[in-house]
Amino acid sequence: IDQIRTLYLSASRYLLLVIAPLLVPAILLVPDLLLLWLGREAEQAAAVPTQILLAAYFVTVFSIIPCQVYNGIGETRLALAYAAVGTVSNVALCWLLIPGLGLVGAAIAGFVGMLPSIMLMAAVERLLGFPWLRVQTSLYLRLLLVLLLQAVFVLAVRHYVTGWWSLLLTGSAAWMLCYLIWFAGPLATDEDRNLARQLLTARRV
Repeated sequence: IDQIRTLYLSASRYLLLVIAPLLVPAILLVPDLLLLWLGREAEQAAAVPTQILLAAYFVTVFSIIPCQVYNGIGETRLALAYAAVGTVSNVALCWLLIPGLGLVGAAIAGFVGMLPSIMLMAAVERLLGFPWLRVQTSLYLRLLLVLLLQAVFVLAVRHYVTGWWSLLLTGSAAWMLCYLIWFAGPLATDEDRNLARQLLTARRV
């Protein structure tokens, strides 16, 4: 069980460190992407629903490792039960919200349907003997700080986005800024730094 606990913490941490830096640039630059790709009408109609759905799919990140833990111990029915709760709530909210809110209502329903991912994570952490939703609190708070700084950067330079190249440059710079803050300051652990060195060495090979 100790090995599973260690693997769970490491895998959850590094999955978040890979996915989280993509979230803020993706959400904040969606209107610019849609405007360049599909035009003003599509941007006005689809920007907010797309932003909500991006946040919803980010929530599912919290269920990836817990699902593998349940599968590994042979309790696949439990993960399936949480997925069923999300599906039922999604369908019910679509029925309630789409008539009045349209695409935004569908996106909200999708977001709520993803929230059982948090419940699944909490259940696995209790199974492994961790304090309920508190085992990674320090990581979440530090990531939140970095993402807020990342958002400030994107909002400050977003008005320079006038075409595909400037969009790509802004998104890439925001992504790199997240890791620069993480590794240049005291936020990264020694394990984070060792893993980064291993990845860079592997790329050179």
